[in-house]
Amino acid sequence: MQKTEKFLLKDSDQNGEIIGLISYSHETKRLTIEPIPPKSPEQLSEYPLSFQLAIQSGCRELPEKWVELWISDRVVPPERQGLLERLNEHGVAEYDEFAIMKLAGGKNTMDGTFWEQVSDATTAETILRNRQ
Repeated sequence: MQKTEKFLLKDSDQNGEIIGLISYSHETKRLTIEPIPPKSPEQLSEYPLSFQLAIQSGCRELPEKWVELWISDRVVPPERQGLLERLNEHGVAEYDEFAIMKLAGGKNTMDGTFWEQVSDATTAETILRNRQ
C-alpha cells in the first residue's frame, strides 16, 4: 500500500475547478488540505469559507481543527445503526473516516466538491504551474 495518497479537490459548481490538494498519510492516518488559490480573485467567494480564510491569511494548509470539521461534514458518524455491516459489504473492516470518504469519492452534495486521485508527487506548485 502507498504511504501517501493525494487527491485533487474539485468543485462541480465551478466546472470542476481545482480548489485544493488533499494528502492522506497511511502512516500517521492524517489528512491535510492545501487550498489552491482561484484563477481570479472573484472566484474566491465561491470557495468553502475555511478555504477562503486560509487563502486570505496566507496559510499553506488548513489548520488541523478545520480539516476535522471538513471531514465531519462528509463522513457518517460511527454511531449510525448498521454502519459497520454496510462498510463490511464494501471491504472496509472497521470504522475509518478516510476509507468512508474514499468510497464516496470525496463527494459532498452540500458544497459540490469531489475528489480525483493523482500521483503522490503532485504538489500545489505543480497545480498552479500547470494552470498557466
